Amino acid sequence: MKEEKEGLVRRVEGKFAYIAVSRPEMCQECTLCGKNSAHELKAENSLNAGVNDRVIFSIDIDTLNWRFIKILLAATVALLCGAIGGYLLTANYLVSFIAAAVALLSLFFLVRDKESPDYVAKIIKIINNKEEA
Repeated sequence: MKEEKEGLVRRVEGKFAYIAVSRPEMCQECTLCGKNSAHELKAENSLNAGVNDRVIFSIDIDTLNWRFIKILLAATVALLCGAIGGYLLTANYLVSFIAAAVALLSLFFLVRDKESPDYVAKIIKIINNKEEA
């Protein structure tokens, strides 16, 4: 399911634009903006929108939900493998706990900076170009 929202481009960095969502109260508990005070959302800027352009962007909610499920499953597997592996190596619960924590933390560092274009909002239309005004 794709959600379409309206926003204002606040800044552009390379092929991405950071959009201030027009009505953040409509976002409910999305948290894609990181709940920052400006409610800025990172979006793929294939239409070359500029700063202060009003745009419509889309977000694929199903893809984001699937990513969240995969991360939770991977975390569960890493936790279990670390705990079982640590216990099998030494039969010590403390080592098992430490191995589980290391496995979970390593997964966190592997996943947190992955940027796939599927997980980023996309600008689909420029409503009001600053140069037209």
